[in-house]
Amino acid sequence: MLRQAGAGALLLALLLATARAQDRARDVQPAPGVRVPVEVRVDRTLVNPGKPLGGASVAFVQPGEGPSDAAPRAIMTGPDGRAVVVGPPGGGVLLVWAEDRAPVALWAAGPLIGAVILEPARSMTVHVRDPAAQPVADAYVEVAVGLPVSGAPLGSAAEHVYAVAARTAAGGATLFTGLPAVNLRVRAEAEGFVGPEVFPVRATGSAAAPGVPGAPLTLDLVAGARIEGRASVVPGGGPAQGAVIRAGRRTARVGADGHFELTAVAPGAVEITLDGNPEARDLLLREPLVLVLGNGERRAGVNLTLVRTSVLSGVVVGKDGAPLQTADGTLFWPPSRAPWSERRLDLPGLVAAGADGRFRIMGLAPAEGVAFEVRAPGHAPALIEGL
Repeated sequence: MLRQAGAGALLLALLLATARAQDRARDVQPAPGVRVPVEVRVDRTLVNPGKPLGGASVAFVQPGEGPSDAAPRAIMTGPDGRAVVVGPPGGGVLLVWAEDRAPVALWAAGPLIGAVILEPARSMTVHVRDPAAQPVADAYVEVAVGLPVSGAPLGSAAEHVYAVAARTAAGGATLFTGLPAVNLRVRAEAEGFVGPEVFPVRATGSAAAPGVPGAPLTLDLVAGARIEGRASVVPGGGPAQGAVIRAGRRTARVGADGHFELTAVAPGAVEITLDGNPEARDLLLREPLVLVLGNGERRAGVNLTLVRTSVLSGVVVGKDGAPLQTADGTLFWPPSRAPWSERRLDLPGLVAAGADGRFRIMGLAPAEGVAFEVRAPGHAPALIEGL
């Protein structure tokens, strides 16, 4: 009897808990998405509205997503070229594409005006050569696409940018298909080598004429440079273990002994920065550093000093001592002591409504002699010097 009663009590508790969870779920409902009917057509001319395209893909996308990223969740148009897709409540970037048809990006926050017209896709062959003009197999080639976003509202991105990548075959070439007729940015790299970033590039091959590949693009690689050194944190001088050092597109994590090594760095002027990883989010380079590197150069003995960032906090009050509900601020570094090239930091919304006049600024480079100006509606600006 005791065991049965206990089981009954447990069941009752579970049912009550489930019922309460369901009640909470009913109370907190996600915002409804926007429902967008889409019609896709092809072969439109001035006198012909074109024909519907079945099997086209339609999907809302996030920044950086291309057709291959969005394909798993895409909605396909029916034989009449129509489909309905649901997007974020405030609207977003809608990507439409199909086999042998170039993708189109448009802003959708409700029913579209007119049909989406897909044009034939372009193709492009990229050849990669080493410094001896020999083909490079297994080179990494990336093509960045910037699609104009039709109907993009003010304040949103006018372009939807994504990248497609491939590796070269044994003959040092790779073929890209499904490209739109827009300016492309192309780059390549291989083990120990880097190539130029070429922009603008137009794909001229046509899917409608596969026997005409279009003008190929040849990228000549050069020997990448190598940077070696140590990174330490002051005060104390201990190793900056876990910090990620960046030089152009290359990154390296600082080891337990403070050592780091960057390989295949593009020659030329390159700025050394921190990558802002969680292990080093409170660190900054004490001094800016720009290196000029030659082809295949090995630059050793690069010692970096990192400093821990400062925090500035306080309360903004009026003459009557009451906290202000809104204020803006600006920090000014003395030119001789500025830790980087910027001499000022604007802080709009330093104090927000409901904060009781309080503010907290994190990630500041430590320095002496910094000036702090605070401005608020209906009050004269206040300036504090010598921070």
